Amino acid sequence: NGIRLKESFVLGQPTIENRPATEVGTTSARMPGEVIDPGSSTPLVTLYYGEADAGAVTGNWDQSASLGPQSGSFGPVTENLNPATTYYFSYYAQNSTAARWASPSETFTTLALPPIIDNLPPANVLAFGAELGAEVTSSGGIPPTVTIFYGTSDGGTTPGNWDQSIDLGILTGTATMSVTGLLSNTTYHVRARAVNSGGTVWAGSSVSFTTLQVTLASIENEPAMGVTGISAVLHGTVTDTGGDPPLVRLYFGRTDAGASSTGWESFVDIGPQTGSYTRFVGNLVPESTYYFRAL
Repeated sequence: NGIRLKESFVLGQPTIENRPATEVGTTSARMPGEVIDPGSSTPLVTLYYGEADAGAVTGNWDQSASLGPQSGSFGPVTENLNPATTYYFSYYAQNSTAARWASPSETFTTLALPPIIDNLPPANVLAFGAELGAEVTSSGGIPPTVTIFYGTSDGGTTPGNWDQSIDLGILTGTATMSVTGLLSNTTYHVRARAVNSGGTVWAGSSVSFTTLQVTLASIENEPAMGVTGISAVLHGTVTDTGGDPPLVRLYFGRTDAGASSTGWESFVDIGPQTGSYTRFVGNLVPESTYYFRAL
């Protein structure tokens, strides 16, 4: 008739219950229990615990600890747990008559450790921008949210004392982000901060860098490539950015207008450039000599 035996009762068997965990730390917790009825004799109590609920199967629990004879309330502090980890535990009591599990199992999650974070050296420093980064060398069990603070003065570990900040989000390992809008020829200080449920931690100290002084950029024309009857690929090189990648415009036409921007037939903007560049141009007149020059 679909009847299933859930639990049997033997006269004289003990009755034991799990209680909610207390004093939960990063690597330890107190796992309480209580012998409600010892039955025919004081039972021997064993604690079973682990990262999965193994129910009433002793061999499936990760760890166990014998507490010896117990009566009333008890609750050992268990050490050497993993941070930021969910654990289950249950008690097993056995007296001279029978054995019995406490049910259901209890669960708790250990706290995370504070993360550990370092600054990365600023990279790709230009007149008005730089690339800033940080490295999380230990997550503490929960990946932290990382923020990089920067400014013309060192704000220490007080967020409000910094001029600007950028958010790298939740981070494990390393990450970088480019910042712009800096002042040229100016010294900046940088410090990373990491936050998880284990606490807020700053990099050990700030790092600094000085933006470049802006100077005139240098650019050279290179021979055109891929010339056809109606098109060509114009080529050149920015040999010196002057600390600020210049905006490049290519002028071309059938008359060499030299350094007169208004004298050329056509032009095309190709945006900021830092080295060699090419640009396809079409709709040219067949069998015509063309001149080009970059500004």
